[in-house]
Amino acid sequence: LRGALQVANVELHALLVDDGDITHPQHGQRDLEWIAGWIKTAGLLGARAARVIAGKAQPTEANLQTAITRLSQLSERASASGVRLITENWFGVLSTPQAVHRVLGAVDLGLCADFGNWGGASKYDDLAAIFPLATSCHAKCSFSAPYEPDRVDYLRCLDLSREVGFQGPYTLIYDGPGDDEWQGLALEQEMAQPYLSNR
Repeated sequence: LRGALQVANVELHALLVDDGDITHPQHGQRDLEWIAGWIKTAGLLGARAARVIAGKAQPTEANLQTAITRLSQLSERASASGVRLITENWFGVLSTPQAVHRVLGAVDLGLCADFGNWGGASKYDDLAAIFPLATSCHAKCSFSAPYEPDRVDYLRCLDLSREVGFQGPYTLIYDGPGDDEWQGLALEQEMAQPYLSNR
């Protein structure tokens, strides 16, 4: 796969490790070892980064400290494999801007800011609070029906990223209704393209 990516001139920016809970009271250490195996795989594939979940527990002080300790261990392993460890505003531990700042202030790792992981009345303020820390972005758009994007929300999120001078990669993700994922991604690309024009 690494060779095929090189031949096709495709960059594998990040391998997404979409499971595991390093804050689990019984299985946290076991999950850390499992995640570490995928980080090693990311290095073998030539990925620049590996994205991991900071933890699924609630962001109590004890859980934040557990996440910090174990993310530090994973960061060391990632460095040994030649990849950058990143996490995301996803699941319990990083469910608030305050928690994101706490963890990233204590551990050397990057942040993927995902448009679609937070909602509610404070969504835009919360995203604005973490975007200065972001090294990459999951530019995920909400769709009310097949290929009917919420353009207002999506463009507002893109505006937030531009306002803080975000220069990392935008990863387009379509998980809306409808079977033609490529058509959904094309709509996202059309909306996101103007935000890349001045880079």
